[in-house]
Amino acid sequence: MTLTCCSGLEYSWIGLHQDGGLQWLDGTEVDFVHWYAGDPDYPSRRREIFVIHYKRKMKDRQTMLKYSSFCQMGTGGFSLVPDLPGRCQVPFVPSGDRCIYVNASLVSQPVASAACHAMCADCTLASIHSQDELTAMEAIRHTV
Repeated sequence: MTLTCCSGLEYSWIGLHQDGGLQWLDGTEVDFVHWYAGDPDYPSRRREIFVIHYKRKMKDRQTMLKYSSFCQMGTGGFSLVPDLPGRCQVPFVPSGDRCIYVNASLVSQPVASAACHAMCADCTLASIHSQDELTAMEAIRHTV
């Protein structure tokens, strides 16, 4: 059973998960987190995947809840179109030095992750490495 919680566009799946420690699905180092008050609370509730909250903070949620998602192209998100600096392959849009796609479909985390990977071999749910990236992704989401 898949549950829908809250407003699906208030939260978006990203690629941070807990597997013995926090890890990004793209393999990059977890060097930035910005938790909503009271989160993460996964030790007490075994939640493994996290989301962006609309107030520019991260919050943990059950993987079967339905939300929109952020997908990034390339290892670490830095795969721009060759020979066209600053350009991304459609439907991705540039965000700083990476290409991001917002999937507005409200789906569970496993479905969001699979849909992202289906877009290209090196596409994953997005990683976030600074407050500037978190703010930029929030701005992109509000254009959907």
